[in-house]
Amino acid sequence: MLASASLRATTQRVALLRALLRASRPLSVEELTRSLRGALDTATAYRTLDAFIEAGIAHQVELSAGKALYEIAGDHHHHVVCTSCNRIEDVQICLPESLTDTVRKASGFSSVREHTLEFFGTCKKCVRTV
Repeated sequence: MLASASLRATTQRVALLRALLRASRPLSVEELTRSLRGALDTATAYRTLDAFIEAGIAHQVELSAGKALYEIAGDHHHHVVCTSCNRIEDVQICLPESLTDTVRKASGFSSVREHTLEFFGTCKKCVRTV
């Protein structure tokens, strides 16, 4: 993946890429650096993630209180977030093209290239504990 994105395969880049590939949900920089047990510092993690985003390897998503989370770029998907426990699940659905056209026309934009859509609620586990 790094070579196809014209990025050198440094030890730190490989470690961060592996952490993202292993993740089952988007992770914060703090979670990523903690999982790598000192393999890279926070500043290096941010720089590396910026390079991954620019190269199309990773995406940044904001799902809670402006906190940036990162995941491997891949199939277009959305997220559902539990507001009690912060559990995050991928949702493999997308808006119909007709809605994108409606947004484009209503906004006066000439095109809409991409979108994000996130859902917030309470997971079944948290509902049972209340």
